[in-house]
Amino acid sequence: MDGGRWCIAGGHWFCHILAGLQAEHWPHCLVLFPPSLEPARITSPLPCPPSHREPQSTNVVFQAHQVSRSKRGQVVGTRGGFRGCTVWLTGLSGAGKTTIAFALEEYLVSYGIPCYSLDGDNIRHGLNKNLGFTATDREKNIRRIAEVAKLFADAGLVCITSFISPYTKASLGSTQSTSGPTFQSCGITEEVNELFVPENKLKLAQADSSTLSTIRITKLDLQWMQVLAEGWATPLMGFMREREFLQPITRALSFCLVSSHGQHKLMALVITHVSFPGSDGTINQSIPIVLPVTTETKQRLDGCVAVALEFQGTRVAILRQPEFYEHRKEERCARQWGTTCPQHPYIKRPVLLLHPLGGWTKDDDVPLDWRIKQHAAVLEEGVLDPTSTIVAIFPSPMMYAGPTEVQWHCRARMIAGANFYIVGRDPGGMPHPETKQDIYEPSHGGKVLTMAPGLTSVEIIPFRVAAYNKTKRVMDLYDEDRHAEFEFISDTRMRKLARSGENPPDGFMATKAWKVLMEYYSSLQRDQ
Repeated sequence: MDGGRWCIAGGHWFCHILAGLQAEHWPHCLVLFPPSLEPARITSPLPCPPSHREPQSTNVVFQAHQVSRSKRGQVVGTRGGFRGCTVWLTGLSGAGKTTIAFALEEYLVSYGIPCYSLDGDNIRHGLNKNLGFTATDREKNIRRIAEVAKLFADAGLVCITSFISPYTKASLGSTQSTSGPTFQSCGITEEVNELFVPENKLKLAQADSSTLSTIRITKLDLQWMQVLAEGWATPLMGFMREREFLQPITRALSFCLVSSHGQHKLMALVITHVSFPGSDGTINQSIPIVLPVTTETKQRLDGCVAVALEFQGTRVAILRQPEFYEHRKEERCARQWGTTCPQHPYIKRPVLLLHPLGGWTKDDDVPLDWRIKQHAAVLEEGVLDPTSTIVAIFPSPMMYAGPTEVQWHCRARMIAGANFYIVGRDPGGMPHPETKQDIYEPSHGGKVLTMAPGLTSVEIIPFRVAAYNKTKRVMDLYDEDRHAEFEFISDTRMRKLARSGENPPDGFMATKAWKVLMEYYSSLQRDQ
């Protein structure tokens, strides 16, 4: 299972949620309310229109398509994955349905998501121009547009509809559905806790987050963060604290969270405890929602009253009053999934592909055979885990084309089956032959990869700056707040030490790997 040895928890409000989440998590049909109502969870699915059946032939048989949704998702739009769904906007005339529909359509299309809005007035100029405004014609109007929206969604488009609907009698639950569940109510669950920062406080929250220490989160963490932010895990107000985490994983039968009862104090951007509604004081929450972090992160942030969560360089949330507790992964796997089998798709451990280029390189670069010897030494000394590391050779020649070339490197690894691609400083770059300055801006390679087309199935992981920690005597992630503790050992200095047969500071490099490097430079001197 992915994640570190520790979990961090705490309440928070989210600065914003990034677009472009996985389409398979979208509901098939959503109901949105006009802006006069608070956004919230819907208590029942969208109803079918009131019963109004005309005589039908008895030999009409539904024919199944031969093109699957998965296949449609591959060819519709610029992003992979099936995104077909219907967003149904309800409300009276003048409530703002069309305004919201067209604005949402423009936003989704700008992100490459195929979308179309079906407006009530526009439909009456074509498909429904033969209908009036009697009760029967209104029912036909809604029934027709519901069927059209269904076809749009099944074709892989996001279909937004804005019609005066539903009938008052449907809202009261007195109308029997013709092809779906009976419509019971169309309202708001007031207890839903959304964790978004109010718009009038967003700039203040962003300024606050810029002063805080950060935790870099993964795409999976971001998805769980959105689940919390939109209120799907109400009444949770953040990642679970230890007492909350223990309840779902230890209650094999009831799977419930017990209310602590009493008043809950609002502190800045966080509710310090959680209340659990329900007549019996319980609510079903069968899975834990936690944020795993590494031991290094725990040691760095232990004692902080607030931290910012950062995804791909953007601070997306503030975590207040964080609590660290041990992430007992084996126990969690056994209780949550009923197995610790590493082949389970959520539990399986990642594998590192150590994949050096085997084609042409510059004359002053270390040759492939010596690089392979260094990799073997690093594995032999346990710097990398041999049981979870695959060493292979990528036969491509090196072109030193910077951000242009790194896209080729990433795509090739994606084809090899990689789900994550680690990108460092100035990938594929080199100093200018004349000025000796970097030809490419060092950060552009990583930035280009995050927005490059066709790389949708691989997640880009920027490699953080590392330096020699003089206090710990190891290579460590650089912290500018502790600049005096670090020493940057340049390639030039490293080559000079290797040529002269000197050793670098203890802990800078695996001993056997350094010996390989010294042996290589010694061989150059012998050849000369």
